[in-house]
Order: sequence, then C-alpha cells, then structure tokens
Amino acid sequence: NEQYNDYLSLSDMAGMVLANITTNDTIFLLQTLLSSQYALSSVDGNVIALQNNYITSSHPTSEENGSSLNKFIPEVDLAIHQLTETRDKIETRMKRLASMANQAQKNAVQSKQAKNNKLAIHHMRRRNNAQNELDRCGDTLLNLEACLTSIQRSVVDKTILESYELCRDALRVTRKEGMD
Repeated sequence: NEQYNDYLSLSDMAGMVLANITTNDTIFLLQTLLSSQYALSSVDGNVIALQNNYITSSHPTSEENGSSLNKFIPEVDLAIHQLTETRDKIETRMKRLASMANQAQKNAVQSKQAKNNKLAIHHMRRRNNAQNELDRCGDTLLNLEACLTSIQRSVVDKTILESYELCRDALRVTRKEGMD
C-alpha cells in the first residue's frame, strides 16, 4: 500500500511537470528519451513509443543523422498499427452510413405516407448514396483486412523460418559434437 502511495506521488509530480511544459522542453524531453534508448520513434518522427525497459540493439538505427542511439519502431509494427487504426475508422464510418441510410429510408416512407412524393424521392436518393458509399467502404475494409492478414502471416512465416534455421543449427552442433 505504501508503494502505491509512492507511485501516486511520483505520478502526480510527473503530471505537474508535464502540465507546464513548453514546446522546446517537449522536444528536449523526447530527444533525451530517444538518446537514452527509453523511447522509439517512427522513421519519419511522427510517432513516439515509450519503452519501460532499455531498448536492445536489435532495433534498426538511424544512419542518416549519424546517431547510433536513435532507435526506430519497425516498419511492420507501424504498418499493422496504421492498418488497424484505418480499419477501425472505416468501421465507424460504416456504422454512421448504415444509420444514415436507415434514417433516410424511414423519412422516405413517412414522406410517401404524407403523399409528398418529391420529398420521398429525395430521401431515397440520399439512402442510395449512403448505401453506395457503404458498399465502397466495405470493399476498402476487405482490402485492408487482407493486407493486415498478409502482414501478420508473413511475420508468422518469418518466425517459422527462424525456428527451422535454429533447429538446423542445433542439429549441426549436435552432429559436430558427436563426431568429436
């Protein structure tokens, strides 16, 4: 319980420091975290990921600016993140479009019952436009999910290949030790 209170006070202190931080201070803080290898950045520098552990040297380094301490988030992880985020946005858009189409259809039925055919046709056009956009979003969503599945499959394939290579190397060492 005392550790929890210490954590809260440390968290409160960090919050107070970050609440009053300037742009220059933010840049300095991010450069410090990147240099100390407690953070990763995307190649373009738009995404920063904080690490709770020291980053190992298995991550690629920046050759452009000559800094071997500047670490990057692997492109595969960025692609998966961006595809997932885009998929979520499209799903949200599809829900909104479906709601718009349903509402337009209800309005068309009400207009038809009120014998206002011109307004009913207008609502049906709005419904058709929403349905067409919904179909287009559905096609895009299928393509994004296929890309995401392909990337995930390639990551698994790479892991399997590495496992086979490790097995091959282990067998070679075993055979070599057996001959000695």
